[in-house]
Amino acid sequence: MKETLLASASNPESSLPRPVMVIIALLLLMLPYLIYRYTGKSVTEYLRFSVLTGWINRKGEALRERFSGKKRPAKISAGRKSGDKKPDRTPSRHNAQADYLKFISRLLDFSRKNRLFSILPGNILHNEEAASLTAVLVTKARVIGVMAYAFEGEVIPAKNAAWQVVEDGETRPVGNLAEEGRHQLELLKGAMQRIGLSGIPCEVMLVFTGNKAVLPADKPAGVMKAEAFFEQCSSRKDLQEGTLSPAETGRKLSLCRKGKKSR
Repeated sequence: MKETLLASASNPESSLPRPVMVIIALLLLMLPYLIYRYTGKSVTEYLRFSVLTGWINRKGEALRERFSGKKRPAKISAGRKSGDKKPDRTPSRHNAQADYLKFISRLLDFSRKNRLFSILPGNILHNEEAASLTAVLVTKARVIGVMAYAFEGEVIPAKNAAWQVVEDGETRPVGNLAEEGRHQLELLKGAMQRIGLSGIPCEVMLVFTGNKAVLPADKPAGVMKAEAFFEQCSSRKDLQEGTLSPAETGRKLSLCRKGKKSR
């Protein structure tokens, strides 16, 4: 048996032929180019987006239950009459999640093309409490916390009460989003002050990513749809003109994320 093992190890035909190894090496070298050519993302951005996509798909339903305050009804597997029609909520829910993912992808592309710095998710930690921001965007002039919501239908804001969303013919409360935005801003400011970035202006924007979301004309400041968010980021001078280094500031702020250790 020992002689057989030695013969196998010394046999050059037992390994892959050299042309095959060369082809595999060329494919590995071309992989980053192919990913950028067909997706517009670097390898790092593509892997990060793929991981984030999976995370959003797993957490999407949990977020909807959290804001609605209702548990998902159990599926009916038996006892339904042949003439009964099951309510079809799947297309609306899937469309909302798809719009949410498109917004995240566009945010990453916008950040890369404009040489900004994005932190996803924006779970900045302050006083042992992690922010629930969807993302943090660092520009040349300020820091923007983004809270994205995948609601569809009519959004009804309230000053000192829970907001409501009319979706699929059902009106349901989704919490006081304005108060939640102010709380997230306090966490972001506190974390920035702790690491010596208190002199940098910051704000939190509430972005509704659903294409079918309808916002009132008298909506509060900082509340907008996805298209308006990118328009503001592209046109507002107080977001574009500044002396900050987005990469340096963003890397410093990203160390405040939950699970990160300051260095």
